Amino acid sequence: MKQSCRLSAVTEVPPVISSQRADLEGNIQCNTLSEFVIVADRALEGAAGFDLGIADERIILAEGKAIVWTDICLTVPSGCYGWITPRSGLAAKWFLNVGAGVIDRDY
Repeated sequence: MKQSCRLSAVTEVPPVISSQRADLEGNIQCNTLSEFVIVADRALEGAAGFDLGIADERIILAEGKAIVWTDICLTVPSGCYGWITPRSGLAAKWFLNVGAGVIDRDY
């Protein structure tokens, strides 16, 4: 079954495969690419960004590195770019470091 996902409503939307686009606050389009998607969500209503999840379970050893997949595809509006950055609480609690993550509009 194909459904669209709203990034702002993760608790109401189960993981789905979607060929349709869901509008995020009128600007960012989102496609889910697998049934393993954890839909991005704002932790708080006034949050500046969205929390992302990874599409598979992963163990990363201390001082290790990994490339992880979100299985979501975002369409960034003209004149904008996406930016992936560590969430301060998560980074402090689990000592995670997310490298620079710029998503160019044309990527």
